[in-house]
Amino acid sequence: MKKEKHQSIKEAEQIKEMKKTIKELNEKYLRLYAEFDNYRKRTEKETMEKVAYANEKLIVKLLSIIDNFELALASCSEEDKKTAFFEGMKLILKNTIDVLEKEGVIPMNIIGKKFNPHHHEAIDIIEKKNNANEKEELLEVQKGYTYKDKVIRAAKVKVIKKS
Repeated sequence: MKKEKHQSIKEAEQIKEMKKTIKELNEKYLRLYAEFDNYRKRTEKETMEKVAYANEKLIVKLLSIIDNFELALASCSEEDKKTAFFEGMKLILKNTIDVLEKEGVIPMNIIGKKFNPHHHEAIDIIEKKNNANEKEELLEVQKGYTYKDKVIRAAKVKVIKKS
Protein backbone atom coordinates (compact mmCIF):
# COMPACT_ATOMS: atom_id res chain seq x y z
CA MET A 1 0.00 0.00 0.00
CA LYS A 2 2.85 2.35 0.82
CA LYS A 3 4.36 1.49 -2.51
CA GLU A 4 1.11 2.33 -4.30
CA LYS A 5 0.77 5.56 -2.34
CA HIS A 6 4.38 6.47 -3.13
CA GLN A 7 3.79 5.66 -6.82
CA SER A 8 0.56 7.67 -6.79
CA ILE A 9 2.37 10.69 -5.31
CA LYS A 10 5.13 10.27 -7.90
CA GLU A 11 2.56 10.12 -10.72
CA ALA A 12 0.80 13.21 -9.33
CA GLU A 13 4.13 15.08 -9.30
CA GLN A 14 4.83 13.94 -12.88
CA ILE A 15 1.37 15.09 -13.96
CA LYS A 16 1.92 18.43 -12.22
CA GLU A 17 5.34 18.77 -13.91
CA MET A 18 3.84 17.86 -17.32
CA LYS A 19 1.03 20.41 -16.87
CA LYS A 20 3.65 23.04 -16.00
CA THR A 21 5.69 22.10 -19.10
CA ILE A 22 2.56 22.19 -21.28
CA LYS A 23 1.67 25.63 -19.90
CA GLU A 24 5.21 26.94 -20.53
CA LEU A 25 5.25 25.52 -24.07
CA ASN A 26 1.81 26.97 -24.79
CA GLU A 27 2.93 30.42 -23.55
CA LYS A 28 6.11 30.15 -25.63
CA TYR A 29 4.02 29.18 -28.67
CA LEU A 30 1.69 32.16 -28.15
CA ARG A 31 4.64 34.57 -27.81
CA LEU A 32 6.29 33.17 -30.95
CA TYR A 33 3.01 33.33 -32.85
CA ALA A 34 2.48 36.97 -31.80
CA GLU A 35 6.09 37.80 -32.66
CA PHE A 36 5.75 36.19 -36.08
CA ASP A 37 2.44 37.98 -36.70
CA ASN A 38 4.06 41.32 -35.80
CA TYR A 39 7.01 40.50 -38.10
CA ARG A 40 4.61 39.68 -40.94
CA LYS A 41 2.68 42.93 -40.46
CA ARG A 42 5.89 44.97 -40.21
CA THR A 43 7.38 43.49 -43.41
CA GLU A 44 4.07 43.96 -45.21
CA LYS A 45 4.00 47.62 -44.16
CA GLU A 46 7.65 48.11 -45.19
CA THR A 47 6.93 46.57 -48.59
CA MET A 48 3.95 48.89 -49.09
CA GLU A 49 6.10 51.89 -48.09
CA LYS A 50 8.80 50.87 -50.58
CA VAL A 51 6.22 50.58 -53.36
CA ALA A 52 4.72 53.97 -52.44
CA TYR A 53 8.20 55.54 -52.37
CA ALA A 54 9.04 54.07 -55.78
CA ASN A 55 5.71 55.31 -57.17
CA GLU A 56 6.34 58.74 -55.70
CA LYS A 57 9.78 58.99 -57.32
CA LEU A 58 8.33 58.01 -60.70
CA ILE A 59 5.42 60.44 -60.35
CA VAL A 60 7.75 63.35 -59.51
CA LYS A 61 9.69 62.60 -62.72
CA LEU A 62 6.45 62.50 -64.72
CA LEU A 63 5.43 65.91 -63.36
CA SER A 64 8.30 67.59 -65.21
CA ILE A 65 7.04 65.99 -68.44
CA ILE A 66 3.57 67.38 -67.74
CA ASP A 67 5.12 70.81 -67.10
CA ASN A 68 6.91 70.63 -70.45
CA PHE A 69 3.69 69.64 -72.24
CA GLU A 70 1.85 72.56 -70.62
CA LEU A 71 4.62 75.02 -71.51
CA ALA A 72 4.75 73.75 -75.10
CA LEU A 73 0.98 74.02 -75.51
CA ALA A 74 0.88 77.49 -73.92
CA SER A 75 3.58 78.76 -76.28
CA CYS A 76 1.68 77.74 -79.42
CA SER A 77 0.35 80.46 -81.68
CA GLU A 78 -3.38 80.87 -82.31
CA GLU A 79 -2.86 79.32 -85.74
CA ASP A 80 -1.09 76.27 -84.24
CA LYS A 81 -3.95 75.81 -81.77
CA LYS A 82 -6.29 75.05 -84.68
CA THR A 83 -4.29 72.03 -85.86
CA ALA A 84 -4.98 68.35 -85.22
CA PHE A 85 -1.44 68.02 -83.84
CA PHE A 86 -2.21 70.57 -81.13
CA GLU A 87 -5.46 68.77 -80.26
CA GLY A 88 -3.58 65.46 -80.10
CA MET A 89 -0.99 66.94 -77.75
CA LYS A 90 -3.77 68.34 -75.53
CA LEU A 91 -5.40 64.91 -75.44
CA ILE A 92 -2.12 63.20 -74.47
CA LEU A 93 -1.66 65.73 -71.67
CA LYS A 94 -5.25 65.27 -70.46
CA ASN A 95 -4.93 61.46 -70.49
CA THR A 96 -1.65 61.61 -68.56
CA ILE A 97 -3.18 63.90 -65.94
CA ASP A 98 -6.26 61.63 -65.69
CA VAL A 99 -4.07 58.55 -65.08
CA LEU A 100 -2.12 60.36 -62.37
CA GLU A 101 -5.32 61.60 -60.71
CA LYS A 102 -6.69 58.04 -60.63
CA GLU A 103 -3.49 57.04 -58.81
CA GLY A 104 -3.98 59.78 -56.21
CA VAL A 105 -1.94 62.65 -57.69
CA ILE A 106 -3.81 65.92 -57.30
CA PRO A 107 -2.69 69.40 -58.39
CA MET A 108 -2.81 71.90 -55.54
CA ASN A 109 -5.23 74.78 -55.76
CA ILE A 110 -3.61 77.99 -54.52
CA ILE A 111 -6.45 80.39 -55.35
CA GLY A 112 -7.47 82.28 -52.23
CA LYS A 113 -4.87 80.50 -50.08
CA LYS A 114 -2.32 82.15 -47.82
CA PHE A 115 1.35 81.30 -48.13
CA ASN A 116 2.15 77.99 -46.42
CA PRO A 117 5.80 76.85 -46.47
CA HIS A 118 4.64 73.22 -46.43
CA HIS A 119 2.70 73.71 -49.68
CA HIS A 120 4.40 76.67 -51.35
CA GLU A 121 7.93 77.61 -52.35
CA ALA A 122 8.29 81.38 -52.55
CA ILE A 123 10.52 82.33 -55.44
CA ASP A 124 9.80 86.06 -55.22
CA ILE A 125 8.10 88.59 -52.96
CA ILE A 126 6.42 91.54 -54.60
CA GLU A 127 5.45 94.59 -52.52
CA LYS A 128 2.26 96.23 -53.75
CA LYS A 129 0.49 99.26 -52.34
CA ASN A 130 -3.21 98.56 -52.11
CA ASN A 131 -6.06 99.51 -49.81
CA ALA A 132 -7.71 96.10 -50.17
CA ASN A 133 -8.49 94.04 -47.09
CA GLU A 134 -6.34 91.11 -48.20
CA LYS A 135 -2.77 91.27 -46.94
CA GLU A 136 -1.21 88.84 -49.42
CA GLU A 137 -1.92 87.05 -52.65
CA LEU A 138 -0.16 84.17 -54.39
CA LEU A 139 0.78 84.08 -58.05
CA GLU A 140 1.47 80.54 -59.26
CA VAL A 141 4.65 80.04 -61.28
CA GLN A 142 4.68 76.22 -61.21
CA LYS A 143 1.93 73.87 -60.04
CA GLY A 144 2.33 71.93 -56.85
CA TYR A 145 1.04 68.39 -56.42
CA THR A 146 -0.01 66.04 -53.64
CA TYR A 147 0.12 62.25 -53.78
CA LYS A 148 -2.13 60.42 -51.35
CA ASP A 149 -2.44 63.54 -49.16
CA LYS A 150 1.34 64.13 -49.10
CA VAL A 151 2.95 67.11 -50.83
CA ILE A 152 5.33 65.67 -53.43
CA ARG A 153 6.09 69.00 -55.07
CA ALA A 154 5.45 72.38 -53.52
CA ALA A 155 3.86 75.02 -55.73
CA LYS A 156 6.37 77.65 -56.81
CA VAL A 157 4.75 81.01 -56.14
CA LYS A 158 5.35 84.71 -56.13
CA VAL A 159 3.99 86.24 -52.95
CA ILE A 160 2.32 89.59 -53.49
CA LYS A 161 2.38 91.48 -50.18
CA LYS A 162 -0.15 94.27 -50.02
CA SER A 163 0.42 97.21 -47.73
